[in-house]
Amino acid sequence: FVQAYDAHIIRQRLIWRYVRLAMPLIIQFFFGALLSGIFIFYIFSGTIFVSWPFFLLLVLLMVGNDVFREYYLKFPVQMSVYFFILFGLSSIVLPFVTHRIGIVPFVGAAVVSALLFMGYVALLNWIVPKTKTYIRMLIVMSSTIILILHGSYLIKMIPPSPLALRSAYVAHDVARSGGAYTITKDSEHFLEKLTPTQSIAIDPGERVYVYTAIFAPNKFSTQIIHHWRQYDDQTGVWVTRDRLTFSLTGARQQGFRGFSVKSTVPYGKWRVDVETPNGQVLGRVRFRVVEKREQPVLETVVEE
Repeated sequence: FVQAYDAHIIRQRLIWRYVRLAMPLIIQFFFGALLSGIFIFYIFSGTIFVSWPFFLLLVLLMVGNDVFREYYLKFPVQMSVYFFILFGLSSIVLPFVTHRIGIVPFVGAAVVSALLFMGYVALLNWIVPKTKTYIRMLIVMSSTIILILHGSYLIKMIPPSPLALRSAYVAHDVARSGGAYTITKDSEHFLEKLTPTQSIAIDPGERVYVYTAIFAPNKFSTQIIHHWRQYDDQTGVWVTRDRLTFSLTGARQQGFRGFSVKSTVPYGKWRVDVETPNGQVLGRVRFRVVEKREQPVLETVVEE
């Protein structure tokens, strides 16, 4: 009986030893997978020209998860990353549930993540009583993350997930026939397609169209703003020329289509920011308007 009991104790110790060896790898894997998921959702919902600090933070967290693995295993660091992941996932899931974006769902994401985090800390404290020595530190840490992320949201640095810009064109004409849009634009060769700035050659007074297709979840509705800006060569700043609004309703896999048009577009550099009502930038269409010296080669794109 004694030998059987000793063998049982030895097996239990071996099992726990293997669990302790495996848990850091499991935690690293899940942290990496969840951070990658958050990054993918947000990278499709914003433009790097505006949201690059937030994207950089996500990249640093993902790289640190692999490079600084031992540092991530420290309890305060691990719990900080865990809370950030909870907040990030909540801020993505809540708009799907509420069918809206804005500060209210974002604050709701903070409340949900804080409640889940508090429940997890309470469970840890029940299993490992010494966890209570870290509670003050965890409160300060989670509060700091909430303040930083809300500050970033208010200055429009965090993209408007779960919206995603599917396609965007600057064109001579956009025509709708049934459920399809026919876009007539200047043809671009391979190298021009790799650059972020498109080009359009027009006659004086000719109208310019900007077309966008935006993905939104089912039952999701909001307003989309095309914010037209022209670059002033003398002052070196982008000057607002127009703000044109249309409604968006979700449930199309290819994206909800819409366009804006301007009849007075002076030659020079232009950009159209695709924005939500609270000013978050979903995407940016950059183009240069040039004088039509000869008939350009036109290309037709049909989006259904």
